[in-house]
Amino acid sequence: LAVDYQIMPRLCLHGGVTLENGVTPARNFEPGLAESDNVETALGTTVDIGDHWRFSTTISWQQFANVEVKKSLQTPTTNGSYTDRRFYLVLDVEYRL
Repeated sequence: LAVDYQIMPRLCLHGGVTLENGVTPARNFEPGLAESDNVETALGTTVDIGDHWRFSTTISWQQFANVEVKKSLQTPTTNGSYTDRRFYLVLDVEYRL
């Protein structure tokens, strides 16, 4: 789900929520590879500066479901409890001809 709201002709706000189902069974779980169910929320803005420059920024937070691995098939095993949270900051400067 994503929403854009044009505040003024040169200023736009963005927001979104993404849900993703992880498909990797716990026994094959690889820590740090973002394999579990997760939700991501994001807020951002785009500003046109003059006729050629555009500046965009987005802040995102991604929260993964906790995973309990008990019968790992990995070598070495990855048995244990895992959680993963990620924060992203994206800055973009664009020049258009």
